[in-house]
Amino acid sequence: MGAQLVSAAVVHAMPHLARHHKARVALTVMALTAKDTDDQPIYFAGWRPIARALGLAGSHDSQRTTVSRVWRELRLAGCISPASDIASSRTTSTWHLLVEKWPHMNQLVLPVDNPSGGG
Repeated sequence: MGAQLVSAAVVHAMPHLARHHKARVALTVMALTAKDTDDQPIYFAGWRPIARALGLAGSHDSQRTTVSRVWRELRLAGCISPASDIASSRTTSTWHLLVEKWPHMNQLVLPVDNPSGGG
């Protein structure tokens, strides 16, 4: 479903999230779940797929809390925004993937010199 979104996430957002492994995993799950063809891709699968991908154990409450913290990191980084009115519920599990902002995160990554050719 979201192969192009995953590609965009890896190229543009992942370098910005380098020190946040859980956020990188969560964004990958979210990008894979959302549809590439939507003008504004939406993740709607909830916290459980992300908890599974992170290998979280423990109670549902503790897993949900961990995923909520990861969503907060992604929100603060500018990768996602709530797709529903947060005021209407305690937590949201429907998110817009802010693909249009991901290329601008790229500025935090230094170029690497990879010479072509051998020896």
